[in-house]
Amino acid sequence: MRPDYMPIVNISVPEREPIKWLESATVFLYAVNCVDPWQECVCLWAQMESEIMVQSAGRLGSAEQRPAELSKWFSSGRNYEKVPEIQDVKTFGTSWLAWWYALQPQWRFEKRVSGNSRLPPAVYKDVSGNWKTLHKGGPTGFVIILVGLAMWAKASPQSRDLKGALNDVRQCLQQLVSAPAKRSAPEVAHRTSKRQKNV
Repeated sequence: MRPDYMPIVNISVPEREPIKWLESATVFLYAVNCVDPWQECVCLWAQMESEIMVQSAGRLGSAEQRPAELSKWFSSGRNYEKVPEIQDVKTFGTSWLAWWYALQPQWRFEKRVSGNSRLPPAVYKDVSGNWKTLHKGGPTGFVIILVGLAMWAKASPQSRDLKGALNDVRQCLQQLVSAPAKRSAPEVAHRTSKRQKNV
């Protein structure tokens, strides 16, 4: 027999790990006081995460070239409340740029571009549209690049190399979210941004 009423049952569902890391990362990144286009980079990253959230998490390559302080934080559990300060800004910046360079898709280097910048060539479009090396979502994906930039920004907010890196990252992120059907950034990003404005 079907009962005359259904009892009200409170079911406590544990928060999913991906959402927990995303909220921690978003709070940390939005709180960083950095030159433009930092905020745009964070917003673009949040949009990218929202677009690929249903897919399996990715993992960035070339870990051997990642800055030492960033690698230590990465291997220690990625606690966003304990992101370390960097001791040698020049060494960190050089390592970050070398790592970023190594992460790029090969086609960015196929067209000769004048200049001797430590950044990859300013080439952002290719017929292949292949961004697999950077199009990595999840807690071990593109967010780690931004954490490295945040560490750099906290130590040397006016660094010329940092500004150049931010511009290059922004250009790449614009391509990573250029799919025809764009979705809005995760709700957690909206809540965090709104909360900070009210502080």
